[in-house]
Amino acid sequence: MERLSTFLFIMFIFFIANCKSNGKKETTIEKTKTKTISNVVDRNIDISTIKKDKIELKYLPSIVNNQDKSFQDKFYTYLNKLNSRMKSEEDIIELMDMRDSLLGDFQSVIENYYYDKGESDYKLWEKVEKECDTIGFHSIYAEGMFVGFGVCPIITQEVDLLASDELKNYLKFNYAYSYSLGGEYPYASITGYYLALIAGEKIITKYRNTKYFDKIFDDYMFCLNVCTDIHSADGDQCFYGGFSNEFYPFMSTCSEWPTLLKEHPKSLFAPIIKKLEFNHSDISENTSTDSTSKNTSDANIYAVIIDKVSDNKEADKLLFDYMVKGIDVVHKLSLKKDNKIDYYTCYRFYSNEKLAKEAYQTIIETIPKCKIYKIRNNTKDYYPDGIIVGEVKM
Repeated sequence: MERLSTFLFIMFIFFIANCKSNGKKETTIEKTKTKTISNVVDRNIDISTIKKDKIELKYLPSIVNNQDKSFQDKFYTYLNKLNSRMKSEEDIIELMDMRDSLLGDFQSVIENYYYDKGESDYKLWEKVEKECDTIGFHSIYAEGMFVGFGVCPIITQEVDLLASDELKNYLKFNYAYSYSLGGEYPYASITGYYLALIAGEKIITKYRNTKYFDKIFDDYMFCLNVCTDIHSADGDQCFYGGFSNEFYPFMSTCSEWPTLLKEHPKSLFAPIIKKLEFNHSDISENTSTDSTSKNTSDANIYAVIIDKVSDNKEADKLLFDYMVKGIDVVHKLSLKKDNKIDYYTCYRFYSNEKLAKEAYQTIIETIPKCKIYKIRNNTKDYYPDGIIVGEVKM
């Protein structure tokens, strides 16, 4: 995978927020015509029973009023909509779209404020942060610093009463996903990402033919990758993605899998986690392993490769299709061959050729097209993950 520096990780968080409402995302799942609402809401609901307290802001207006008029208009239009009475699901959707549209600009404004005043006056910052949370913007931190916004619950009574099941589950995933982001080491714990997977599970299983599947797919796949595209390096530490062995930001964990299985035994991806789960010490017997930095006799990696595609997202779609069917093809690798870089889906990889051949025998019954590639780990550059030396004959 393309490795990220600390700076790129922080920019990645910004990018997530800014791109939340951008174009339609593709998937490999064939869909029928998109349906907006399949659960018809009872239009005879007495909405006057919904308690509506007006949100009064004390600190944010002074920040907003220092911005250009265009932003002020956008912010107060959103705030007025938030304070208005929702009468239908369409009103809720309009409000959520307004929040998504405001998020990127609002994030930039609050980021500037944080580094200008908030960082030095934390008590004041806490009050500003609380107001941001009140109007639906969840603060994300990396290495103790504010790096951007996710979203958090608003108008919960109206959503419970007026929203369709699809919309409720869409919002449920978005909130869980926002809460999973950030941290000192972003992948050191995978539990938050797994809870986001569970929160969006109903969209994947029941509402795949709605627009909400397309809306969450990229974020959902990112969470799935973080929870499954894990390997051990040098036998004593787990890392996320590619052949990475750098602690920041790729340090991950194998030790949370058993707890996730125990607490969520019937979750959609429990069968995948069960196949990866560790059997001894802190590292799994079923987890891919790279020991090339300690292996002086053979510094190559042997990968059980399934597919070759030219596009990063296409590889993600293939991984999703495998895992949603319970097939534990979990790795995505960027590999170079004949001066051309492509993406590959991978079942397992090891520094030990014998282990790779055993893995090959395990998966070939399910996917006969699999191959073993001998790969030289690309330790000098961040991208690609490795250089293909050749195919191992079976």
